[in-house]
Amino acid sequence: MRTRPWRLSAAFAPLESLLDRIERDGAPELSENGVPVYTASGNGKAYSMVGVIQGTAEMFDIARLRDPACPGTESLHRLAEALEHRGLLKSIDIVSCRQCLEALRAYAASLPHLEMSDIVRTAQIKFTLDALSELSNEEGT
Repeated sequence: MRTRPWRLSAAFAPLESLLDRIERDGAPELSENGVPVYTASGNGKAYSMVGVIQGTAEMFDIARLRDPACPGTESLHRLAEALEHRGLLKSIDIVSCRQCLEALRAYAASLPHLEMSDIVRTAQIKFTLDALSELSNEEGT
């Protein structure tokens, strides 16, 4: 992945941008509904930051199951929870998230492209199964 820095930037830039905004403005960008979002510069589409953070964390949780050398994602999970519940973010939380992202970026850069692609595919399958399970649970209630 080290030879594909644009892929690393695509994966980590939204999260780094969110942290920059919180440090600068004290709060993330919000949608009309008050949901924290990231607006992609390429297409102008707004994405749920909680979903982006959780997806990234879960993807690296899968990587950690395969390789204990993968850095932990606890600070990202805490950030997602704080944003989802509109909790206060402390500066130590932001620092912890930055350190986590730096470690995850370095870890991802060390992986062969095919291995990282497999982790992403596995995460996509997990997200699809989770969504199907959620739909099934809703229909059962």
